[in-house]
Amino acid sequence: MLGLVRPKRIGTFLAGLILGPLLAEVIFSFGNQIFLSLTVLQQALFLVLVLAAAGIALLRFALPKGAWESLIGDLVYDLLKSAVLLSFKTIARTFRLIIPKQRSQG
Repeated sequence: MLGLVRPKRIGTFLAGLILGPLLAEVIFSFGNQIFLSLTVLQQALFLVLVLAAAGIALLRFALPKGAWESLIGDLVYDLLKSAVLLSFKTIARTFRLIIPKQRSQG
């Protein structure tokens, strides 16, 4: 340890070693309490969003810059397209439920 830290910063280094795990435990237990207070649907949505963000972060480290920019651009395009088309599909399906097609008997 003597070769890793300057003598001036040894106090800060030791304080970080002592307080770092305590601070991490407080953050994790507080986050756990908040997570457990959510409804099941909110928990599922939170997990999906966190897993998606973690997957994107891992891809960022694994892919080169050009492929990463292309991937994110395509992802944003697909999400926007799906969000817009979902509303139109929902309206069309609602009309189909309300006004069924007349079938000819023959």
